[in-house]
Amino acid sequence: MLGTKLGSIIINKIASFFSWLLSCANEGIRFAFPSAMENQTVDFFFSALLPIIFVITFFDILSYFGILTWIIDKVGAVISKISRLPKLESFFSIQMMFLGNTEALAVVRDQLSVLKENRLLTFGIMSMSSVSGSILGAYLSMVPATY
Repeated sequence: MLGTKLGSIIINKIASFFSWLLSCANEGIRFAFPSAMENQTVDFFFSALLPIIFVITFFDILSYFGILTWIIDKVGAVISKISRLPKLESFFSIQMMFLGNTEALAVVRDQLSVLKENRLLTFGIMSMSSVSGSILGAYLSMVPATY
């Protein structure tokens, strides 16, 4: 998918949406804790953990109104046709690229309760093989990016 121009455009649009979502989280943190966000070095709590809470809450609201279920169904169907995997696994794999372990599992937690063991293993393996963008951002705030 990344080898095509259309695939690159789609991935960039999805990435820009999640970047916007995390910037909204940072604005909310800056509003609630202005003195903590003024420092040059922001604590791990403010740079990684609070955005996770914001993103989970945002997706809970989408779940409550049924929007997330619709998104999982449509995006999962498209990716499922390409990858020949079930819709939920297809959606989850794309979501893991942008959200990471904690947020992605929280988004699909309602569906996880009805899955069989073999599908749960698939989700566990996908979760363990990814690193969240917010965690990478937190690490980059502590260690220069050249490393």
